[in-house]
Amino acid sequence: MIGGIDDVNLGFDIILVFGFLFAYFVWRLFFNRREGNRKNKIVKAIIKDKE
Repeated sequence: MIGGIDDVNLGFDIILVFGFLFAYFVWRLFFNRREGNRKNKIVKAIIKDKE
């Protein structure tokens, strides 16, 4: 019985960890895309200033 509970908890922990990593990856991808667009605009403005 205790072993069964441990197995369930271990499975839940794994699901939680993978779910967190997946959510973090998706959030980073979305956030980096938005941040990247803003940085690209700043970089392009700096390049225009130098020309």
